[in-house]
Amino acid sequence: MDAPRTPDAGPPPVEEILTDGVAAPATPASSWRDVILTPLRGGSVLGFAGATAAFAWMSWLEGGAGDEAMPLLLRPLLLILALVILAVYAHRIVLCTIEGDRPVPWLSDLADPSGVMQDVGSFAAILVMALWPGLLLSVLVGFLGGGAWAQGFIALCCLVVASLHIPFALASSVLRQGALGASYGVSRRAWKANRDAAKTALAPTAAFLGLLALSFVVAQVWVPHFDDANPKFDHTAGRDAARAAVMVLRAAAVWAAFAAFRVSGMLARDVPEIREVLQ
Repeated sequence: MDAPRTPDAGPPPVEEILTDGVAAPATPASSWRDVILTPLRGGSVLGFAGATAAFAWMSWLEGGAGDEAMPLLLRPLLLILALVILAVYAHRIVLCTIEGDRPVPWLSDLADPSGVMQDVGSFAAILVMALWPGLLLSVLVGFLGGGAWAQGFIALCCLVVASLHIPFALASSVLRQGALGASYGVSRRAWKANRDAAKTALAPTAAFLGLLALSFVVAQVWVPHFDDANPKFDHTAGRDAARAAVMVLRAAAVWAAFAAFRVSGMLARDVPEIREVLQ
């Protein structure tokens, strides 16, 4: 019997990176270590620093003393700024990962036909589509006299559903160059196409949403609004420690978000069944 034919230059070895039998090329982009270090690669550093700084400033203004207008105006503006930065880098990280794992640019991306406004609009549409059913139901339960535990349970279910939806809606919006991929139908078909690979995106996305939601809970409970007009009574050791904890939670949420964006791009690039659904 003839010996098996050995090709001159075979493909690179493969390893089980995504999950449970879904093989991906053994490249740096295919390792979980590389996914976790996404905020430290290329231009992602600038985006991570900007979003974290906006959240840190916002956290320090939590529960501001008195009725000063500045903290009341700055907090929502800083939240919007952080979300805009996340929107821009969500699009860039997913796009660069899909396009052969090219480096995330530091400034403008000349290879990207979409603009900042389109990126922000798509990201906003995805978040609204993912979160509004649960938030609306939670508000309705509260209006009807439901307890805090019921609202918390609904909010938790909302975060789980959003974590199942956001990675595929984001990748689809990048591939389709618009928010048409933000529907639940797209994410449902992606899960049906390859459930094992789809599970990979759940953990980082759930970490992003969960840590961000937890930071607002901690701020509400341990740094409530301070009514005294004297700011020095607001900055006690306990309240400032709670503010620092909120900063850490939000920085961790941004880190998890960048990892989730990376996994979203990898699924669209490396899993043909999912890419076919998302396009």
